[in-house]
Amino acid sequence: MYFLCRFGVENNSCMKILSMHNQLPKKLEKNTVIESSLDLRCNFSQPIEVVAVSLLNNYSDKALNGLERLPTMDIPEVVRNNDLNLKNAPLYQISTERMVLQISKYGVRYVNKSPYPGWPVFEGGLNEFLNFIISSKTVSFVERVGLRYINFLHADAAQVCKISFNSGIGLGRIQFNHVDVFRKDHFIIKTVIANEAKLNNVIRGSVLDIDVSCSDSFEPLYDNFASRIEEMHSICRQTYFSSLSNDFLEDLGPSYE
Repeated sequence: MYFLCRFGVENNSCMKILSMHNQLPKKLEKNTVIESSLDLRCNFSQPIEVVAVSLLNNYSDKALNGLERLPTMDIPEVVRNNDLNLKNAPLYQISTERMVLQISKYGVRYVNKSPYPGWPVFEGGLNEFLNFIISSKTVSFVERVGLRYINFLHADAAQVCKISFNSGIGLGRIQFNHVDVFRKDHFIIKTVIANEAKLNNVIRGSVLDIDVSCSDSFEPLYDNFASRIEEMHSICRQTYFSSLSNDFLEDLGPSYE
């Protein structure tokens, strides 16, 4: 497998709008999003069990299976606290027809179920979730907010994504994992492009994973949440469209009106 990781302050070329229409498409006929989520890394003002029950009560009319206790809870806490992956792993889960809430000791993750409904619907669900977090005073401190989009491309990323390989080798069908991490103002933008991926263990293609996070101070708490999330969404869109070749973008059926 071929790996390439790059880190920097800002990737100007990545943030350019490279459409022949000189604007970003408003929607695509062929949607590539397989998962969209908001990650809230924070300190809770109450025990996690109380937080989980409070969230369940807020979604009681929509929850499908009540409060689900996840297998991670069976791992001793001392073991979880000494393993970074387990430390932030979800312990409880609440599912509705539209989304999943994953609750860990140090945060909560809002995951929109596939298919992606579009930003207005996704944003509406996020606002409902955040408004409850704010009104319930469940969180005492916000460490990180991250908006993430995972896309599945029915093509080889080496052929349809704009990637700069400086190794001088010909890619062909070689498997690779390309990572870019850049800072832009208050935000950290991480883009992962990998080919030789499988969807549902059957369909072969590539993954374009975009994560935009903000670790900026939220004092007073929550005052700039809405604007920060809107900015993160805008950066996700710019990064997505500027990562694709114009020919592949046209194949996705973009609409500009």
